[in-house]
Amino acid sequence: MNRLHTNLKTLALLLVFILGITVFERAETIGAFLESDQATAAVLNPVSDFLQLGNRRLEDAANSASRAEDFYKDSALSALFVTPAPQNKDSRLGNRQPILVCVPDVVEEEEEMIILWACRDGATESAGTNFKTQKELLGSTRARIDSDTTFTVECITKNGETETITQASCAIDLSDPVIYLEAQNDRVSRGDTVRITWKAEDARSCTLTSNASDFQRDGVVGDVFSHPIIDPTTFTVTCESVTGNSITEQVQVLVN
Repeated sequence: MNRLHTNLKTLALLLVFILGITVFERAETIGAFLESDQATAAVLNPVSDFLQLGNRRLEDAANSASRAEDFYKDSALSALFVTPAPQNKDSRLGNRQPILVCVPDVVEEEEEMIILWACRDGATESAGTNFKTQKELLGSTRARIDSDTTFTVECITKNGETETITQASCAIDLSDPVIYLEAQNDRVSRGDTVRITWKAEDARSCTLTSNASDFQRDGVVGDVFSHPIIDPTTFTVTCESVTGNSITEQVQVLVN
């Protein structure tokens, strides 16, 4: 389920990425790349593989993007991209920010993510921070991180002796879900209650349960008194991490 959720999110943001290029770019900016099936496939096929879409070509999304242009311009999607103030035709080159998309925006250790970038306004080469662009103006690559990481793409436009650099960045957080669970006493008299406290980090939701009754409490942070303890009882906190995985922590309370 987590893999499906990640793939759907990635595909949705990929379509936004394609729409952003289609709507805002003029023909001279990336036309040379989109006119070539080979160049398009070089960018989109790794994404297709990442999403495990097999032979379903993502180029179909690019072909249909123009029909979605009016919808895109009027929707909230356009807010994801930096749109500069109108410029004179003769002065527009080298002034607009590139597009950089990193998905998903939160990953767990060893989880793979994908980076997509596109330079604009006649840029001649690119460079990446924390990833390699191979100087390509349009592309995608995969990455793994071991800490919170910011990726940056720089697009370089050379005009004679003049060099203009524009850049865009995206930040990826490394999720490290953990649950802190404690029973105030690890042993109580029969029939007594016990105070249970817990706190979860990098979690969307949590539930505290008991193996001895239908006792249940919800929340990523909690401080409650249990049901009466008759027999040795195990309390379990189960949380859904921000990446959709399930994590648990347990504490046992014995009876005198």
